[in-house]
Amino acid sequence: MRQCHSIVARPVLGVSGRGLDARTVALIAAYAALLYDAVEDCESPRELIEELFGEDVATLVLEVTDDKKLEKAERKRLQIENASHKSHRARILKLADKISNVRALARSPAADLSIGRKIEYLKWSRTVVERLRGTNGWLEEKFDEVTAEAELSLGIPRLSPVGSSSEQWQLLPKQRSSPIAKLV
Repeated sequence: MRQCHSIVARPVLGVSGRGLDARTVALIAAYAALLYDAVEDCESPRELIEELFGEDVATLVLEVTDDKKLEKAERKRLQIENASHKSHRARILKLADKISNVRALARSPAADLSIGRKIEYLKWSRTVVERLRGTNGWLEEKFDEVTAEAELSLGIPRLSPVGSSSEQWQLLPKQRSSPIAKLV
């Protein structure tokens, strides 16, 4: 069983209250950010989350939880397809999750993760985040920053989406003039 990493997203969300109402910030930062992986990675039943934290939090947690019964490729496809249709709070959590994951990829990647797999994750996460754009500018900027950091740390060219399909990507030359690589 994979170690729960949702605790890592909490600091990202805790400082991202810009543009959000107080109830949303409190709910997301205090509860859902600690629980969003619980059902999927730690095998915590939805009923337990609902009993301990209430229906609202349980519903939000389930909204961002992948169905582990599906094949990995299908789960990834569904994340892309469904990203823009999630609630505002779920989109915030998805952004924080992608920031946390890409930051870990840049700073402490799993030893057995190939460069090809890292590049594929960056491509996929950028595709998901493209569908989340317009949710919270500050989080989107943080995602761009950690993605640029990951690309630099991996020594790979800057990646940019082309068109709307996750399969259509082009490699762009590294741009050293700006610390933040923006999507083109």
